[in-house]
Amino acid sequence: MLTGNRLRESYERAAVVVVPSLWPEVFGQVAIEAMGTARPVVASRVGGIPEIVADGHTGHLVSPGDEAGLAAAILDLLIDKAKAAAFGAAEDSVRNGSQHRLVQRLSGGRVRRGDRRAATDAARRST
Repeated sequence: MLTGNRLRESYERAAVVVVPSLWPEVFGQVAIEAMGTARPVVASRVGGIPEIVADGHTGHLVSPGDEAGLAAAILDLLIDKAKAAAFGAAEDSVRNGSQHRLVQRLSGGRVRRGDRRAATDAARRST
């Protein structure tokens, strides 16, 4: 299992991060971690993942089990490096707003933007 810097380095070496979930995930941690390193994401349109990955803006979403659609989405980003870079850049701009909204929900609206300690405490209480 990779953690810390080794996990971050693995994401940074990836051209595309793929999350081919077949069943609903409440919290698409892999997609969020990928977005944290400004990597484009190809993921299944299932569970909470569509709340994280904006189809056509920060990555591609495909139907669960759609192998051809998954392959096409991956190839699109491997071939069109400009699109992959744009998706990664969009993730960087979306990330702060998405994280802030999540922290607001977990904290009951008590956390101001940039208050990392309160955000961390709110996240710990939710687990």
